[in-house]
Amino acid sequence: VGTHITQLAIGDLDQKIVSARVLSHIGNRAALVPLMEALNAPEFTLRVQAIEALAHLSLNSQDPVEADHMVVRDVPPLSIARKLMERLEDDEMAVRVAAAKALADILEPLQEESFTRKAVEKIIAGVTLGTGEEARLVGRALRNFDTELANGILLANLKQADDSIKRSVFIEMIEELLTDRDNPEQAA
Repeated sequence: VGTHITQLAIGDLDQKIVSARVLSHIGNRAALVPLMEALNAPEFTLRVQAIEALAHLSLNSQDPVEADHMVVRDVPPLSIARKLMERLEDDEMAVRVAAAKALADILEPLQEESFTRKAVEKIIAGVTLGTGEEARLVGRALRNFDTELANGILLANLKQADDSIKRSVFIEMIEELLTDRDNPEQAA
């Protein structure tokens, strides 16, 4: 674990990306803090990999006490979700979409309704900050949340949209959210 944490900090970009991926699969929660630090990396590909690694590790890691891991500072899933919420404002679309997907994965088992609502609202609001090109990708990510909650927020935003571009973005997200998963060719 130590070698990969070091490579995550000082390796070249490829080494950092591979180390983030490896750390997520080892299952040692000691990697959480270094992975959270990687969320601020200048390279968006590393930020995306760090997000995916954090989501995987927070859901699939071993209990540090049972596994006898030397975890100095454990990070609960809700703290990870808070850090990922910050990435919803990232300049890179791939980072925002990865954060939306990861938040859905992390928050689902936690049953934190008010935090989940804030996350969905922020995910939806983030799409309208840019060109809206990620609307369909985010709509698919919203499927992993409570669809009634996401649909309600989207419909409220659609009603308040002040221009046709924003309306089309909300409509695209609603279409993706409500499209039958077994029959993706059929629009909502």
